[in-house]
Amino acid sequence: MRIIKFIVVHCSDSRNHTHDAKVIDQWHKARGFNEIGYHYVITPAWIQLGRSIHKIPAAQAPYNSGSIAI
Repeated sequence: MRIIKFIVVHCSDSRNHTHDAKVIDQWHKARGFNEIGYHYVITPAWIQLGRSIHKIPAAQAPYNSGSIAI
């Protein structure tokens, strides 16, 4: 397991509360990512898994290598 120094919480800045990991994955792929950049997505109803926790996130340069993205 890589060393985790930071947990970074993002906000989708969306008024639509139905956005989930599948939708955010599509947004990130449209921006050129290989997959969703976050490890977890929290919705009003549940917590979803995104990118594998063992992978470096694509969310908050220059802190990606030592962080978990939510």
